[in-house]
Amino acid sequence: KDFTVDFRNKCAVLLFTKPYSDEEIQAMIKNLTSKKCKGHILSLERCEVNCSIIISNITKKGFCSEEALEVYFESKHSGGGDVECVEMLGPNKAKVTFEDATVISQVLSKKHTILGLEVSISACTALDSFDDHEDEEYEDA
Repeated sequence: KDFTVDFRNKCAVLLFTKPYSDEEIQAMIKNLTSKKCKGHILSLERCEVNCSIIISNITKKGFCSEEALEVYFESKHSGGGDVECVEMLGPNKAKVTFEDATVISQVLSKKHTILGLEVSISACTALDSFDDHEDEEYEDA
C-alpha cells in the first residue's frame, strides 16, 4: 500500500509510505486539480513531516507536567527519543514533539502505563488543526 487516508471535516490527508520528489508531487497536483470528485474540486498540498504525538488520559495527580513527559518520552522504555518540546493542551492532554519523526512509530507500538495509569497516544497529522479541542482554553494552574 502506497498511502493511508485520514478524513476529517471535509478534508483528507494522504500519508505516503515512501518519499516523492518535488517533480512527482507537482505532477500529482496538476493531475488532481484538473479533476472533480462527486462535484468537489480536489487540491493537493505538501505537508510537513509529523514529529508529534498527542497524549490523552493524563491527570494532574498522575503525570501532567511538561518536564515529566519530556523525561519519560526521552527514555528508552517509552521507545521515544530526543524531545524538541512538550505543550500542555489541557488538564488531561499534551503534545510531545520529537526531533526525529522516525521514533513516532516506536512510541505508538508500545503500551504506556505511567504511574499506574494507561495513557492514550496518537500521532498528530496535518488535519489536527481542524479538530475542535475541548481543552483549548486550558491554562496551566
